[in-house]
Amino acid sequence: MNDNILEFYEAIGFKDAEIEDDLTALCCEIDENGSYVLLTDDNGSLPTAIKQSVLFTYYSPEGSFQWSTSFKNSDEFKALWQSGALPPEKLEAIKKYRDNKEWYK
Repeated sequence: MNDNILEFYEAIGFKDAEIEDDLTALCCEIDENGSYVLLTDDNGSLPTAIKQSVLFTYYSPEGSFQWSTSFKNSDEFKALWQSGALPPEKLEAIKKYRDNKEWYK
């Protein structure tokens, strides 16, 4: 993994975490119940460049998929993620973004 990518995401609260089958993703816990989000590239791997698209996926505390959305690059994601002060507010901003995408209307 590119150290610049890791530093970019660590600065906004994400850490790299092993998820399954020796795969690694960027992870952030959302609440004290254990809900969490993962960020990967389109192939389910760690992003390697700021300008590549990223997939945001939300999971329940039990690890069940809830919903996902994509961003054209890490800068676009970061701007929206930082629009909320606390993780639940950040999650709500991402959900509104997803709900306003053309293919969800």
